[in-house]
Amino acid sequence: MPVAAAGWRVPIEVRLYRQSAAIAPTAEALWQVIGSAADAPDGPAR
Repeated sequence: MPVAAAGWRVPIEVRLYRQSAAIAPTAEALWQVIGSAADAPDGPAR
């Protein structure tokens, strides 16, 4: 839902980096959700 005119939009890109060490089950579940969203045909949901 836009809250300002198109001229105020600033394109951004967010990159998440996963550590190689073991992580908690909750964090692992989050990465599973993120990974499946990134693999979707239209990319992550907005």
